[in-house]
Amino acid sequence: MTETSFEKLARLREELKARNLDGYLIPHADEFQSEYLPACAERLSWLTGFTGSAGNAIVLMDKAMALTGGIYDIQIRQQVDKSLYELIVPEKRRLMPAMGEWLDKNASDGAVIGFDPTLWTRGQLGKIVEAIKSKKIDFIPLETNPLDAIWTDRPAPPVGEVELFPDEIAGKTSSQKRQALASALKKEKISSAIITMSDSICWLLNVRGSDIPYNPLVLSNLILHQDATADWYLDERKLTDAVRAALGEEIRIHPL
Repeated sequence: MTETSFEKLARLREELKARNLDGYLIPHADEFQSEYLPACAERLSWLTGFTGSAGNAIVLMDKAMALTGGIYDIQIRQQVDKSLYELIVPEKRRLMPAMGEWLDKNASDGAVIGFDPTLWTRGQLGKIVEAIKSKKIDFIPLETNPLDAIWTDRPAPPVGEVELFPDEIAGKTSSQKRQALASALKKEKISSAIITMSDSICWLLNVRGSDIPYNPLVLSNLILHQDATADWYLDERKLTDAVRAALGEEIRIHPL
């Protein structure tokens, strides 16, 4: 039997109460900051029903809000239950400040608000905090995601097979690209660079994937070193023996 939005929200509040939290921040994001998400990361959609590609929500113990940009104004009003969530459509580029302003108005002084640190950037959180003027609110990074604890039929993470992208189409080999970036690191006296954007990693390694529909991405993280070698962190089930061999010894594979 399919749960209603009311039932999901009630179960989330029970989970937050068990963790001694007064509220929780929910972004439309995954740990790779992808614009379009794999099914396992569609937490905002699962909880609220909103399926747009940009939006966030805040759940407190007695009220909640959901917001998005102007292009989804009609959609969010059609998909999200207005009896459960206050719907906000702020001006362009004001999603984070609008969240802070809502917390300033609706959260209690001294409230403890949890967030999943793998889903938020420092800049995003900073804009939320800066907009809070009259309340003292503590933001607590959580080791595990409360939504994942109650999403019992959550889809498994994707394991789309990695494919090699032809060097002749890419224009340069992966080695050439890595050598160029390694030279820049040496010039700046930087030993290593952490790369978290999946599209950048695919470009650098001349690979493509199928973790997200219509997006040729391999969801992963990578550390590039000054000697042009790299440590690549991903679900190893995505790699065939042929791709491993083509990547060579300069690309060290690690489980994500």
